[in-house]
Amino acid sequence: MIVKFVGGIRYFVGIKEIEVNFDTLENILEQAGEKIGKKIKLIIDKENMKTFLVIDDNGKEMKTSVVVHNNGKNILKQENIEDGELQIIMPVGGG
Repeated sequence: MIVKFVGGIRYFVGIKEIEVNFDTLENILEQAGEKIGKKIKLIIDKENMKTFLVIDDNGKEMKTSVVVHNNGKNILKQENIEDGELQIIMPVGGG
């Protein structure tokens, strides 16, 4: 499985993408975190339709709102993730 960090998120994790073994979402992020030396987890709030990425970099924790797509579909609208691609995207505004 390919995990892509899109937009500003890539600056927080330090890479654009990483390949890991397909597993549960929690284990996929754990594998990615081990490879980059940071703890990574997602907080998924389906009731409020929000997803947060939490990055722990040597005790310094950062939490930010993200959109997560699995093979082009928002994970908030899926029951299970599928092997392929996971994109973690930091939403931006403009005008």
